[in-house]
Amino acid sequence: MYEQEQNFFRFVANRTMERADRWVRGMACPVLYLDGRDPVEANAARIRRQLEL
Repeated sequence: MYEQEQNFFRFVANRTMERADRWVRGMACPVLYLDGRDPVEANAARIRRQLEL
């Protein structure tokens, strides 16, 4: 498992946020942006608001 995680981290380290945003904009499904640095309560509130739309 450790080696798989390290490979993934190396893979994503070479990706820019711009490239990821471009990829996400091409998706047909709704996208919800969460920030793992925010408190769980703040992210939960974002999820609830999105589900209410």
